[in-house]
Amino acid sequence: MKIAYVIHWNEGPRSGVFKKVVHQVSEWTRLGHRVALFLFTRAAGEHWERALEGVEVRVQCYDGALTRLRDFKRLADQVLGWGPDVIYHRYDQYYFGLPRILRRVPSVLEVNSNDLTELRMESGSLSLKYLYHKYTRKRILQAADGAVFVSQELSGEPGFSRYVKKQVVIGNGINLEEFLVSRSMTAVSESCIEEPNESKEQLKESIQSQAGSGLGAGLGADRRAAVSSRSQADEPLGPTSAGVLVLEQTVDSESEQESLPNSLPNPVEPASNPAEPLRSISAEPVRFVFIGSSGQAWHGVDLIADLAARRPAWKFDVIGLTIDELEGPVPANMSFHGPLTRAEYQPHLDQTDIALGTMALFRKRMAEASPLKVREYLANGLPVIIAYEETDFPEPVPFLLKLPNQPDSLILHLGRIEEFASRWRGSRVPRKEITRLDVKTKESERLKFMKSVIREKGDGR
Repeated sequence: MKIAYVIHWNEGPRSGVFKKVVHQVSEWTRLGHRVALFLFTRAAGEHWERALEGVEVRVQCYDGALTRLRDFKRLADQVLGWGPDVIYHRYDQYYFGLPRILRRVPSVLEVNSNDLTELRMESGSLSLKYLYHKYTRKRILQAADGAVFVSQELSGEPGFSRYVKKQVVIGNGINLEEFLVSRSMTAVSESCIEEPNESKEQLKESIQSQAGSGLGAGLGADRRAAVSSRSQADEPLGPTSAGVLVLEQTVDSESEQESLPNSLPNPVEPASNPAEPLRSISAEPVRFVFIGSSGQAWHGVDLIADLAARRPAWKFDVIGLTIDELEGPVPANMSFHGPLTRAEYQPHLDQTDIALGTMALFRKRMAEASPLKVREYLANGLPVIIAYEETDFPEPVPFLLKLPNQPDSLILHLGRIEEFASRWRGSRVPRKEITRLDVKTKESERLKFMKSVIREKGDGR
């Protein structure tokens, strides 16, 4: 297939959307499809071109609202001139010329959020921006031949379902090959899942005794994780330049690992550098991490701050946000690191025990999601606390602590959080438990849907 990926986006390599699109396009290309990215943006497109080496990237810049409609028409003309078999468009807002190309060519929209609710939160229900979008959005939805929703909840929203002709639900995915977790920690994690609760303390003691000075809190406690040299702080993390998390193995062979009983962890060798000893689990505070973007109230950073204030012995790292995100006082055990590239924030993930997902989805009047950050947490082997329904894990799993989607969940369920952290710190989620999140699985399903749209439009349906 010739796939024209049409997207309006202004953020670079630090954004989750950038990484997602790069993963999608790269997988489609790997599978033999010809892809061109048509980018509508205020910025230049160098980051995209560098990350999508070998993929055609066409950039149409715009200066402001007055020229945006005219400039998008130029991009639309380029799309039609390229002659795609299908258009894949990340659903955004109405532009003059967009419905035209969606009707002319078999087309699929990707719907990632409840756009009306988000825009109403951002601009207010009486703002010109909100009213413009409210009364023009149906022109896009009606023009497209199909839609991919990232959650079941979104697919059933009347604001979408009344217009969409054909649909499929595909939760967000991630390229698991970029994240290689050591087999020794996977074995510990499997023990964490399979052992009954009463043996958890014995398991920890066994780990510590075998490690000499003890197994560090989190995979990166020994600070030996290596990120590939191409993952520089100023370089986008695409498929050809993404940093791969490689943790040193502590067993010599897979057969040696498999010979150990399931009830015991693999032996952990002391750090090769005596200047970097392994830390004892009990000697360090429990470490939490959250990755987000500014101006998104549904992240619930204020609720995380409340949790941090109630547990001053714990440590919280917040990536992607600055201290200005909080209106009230910032707890001393809460550190804001601002926007970082993956190479820059990877050390924080390496040393983390527990990751935090979206905590205030109720503010968007939503109950289900498949956030990109949670996929990245899990790809790093991090157990996660969430407060919503997870599209790809509708049933309970040991490595996700699912709290009610309400304002006081973190406080009302503090005991459950303490038990979860105690059970998981020093361990990682087994890779076999999250294979459904892999980009290969997700994109195979997405391509199948695009082919069905092409076929049905060709049949006149």
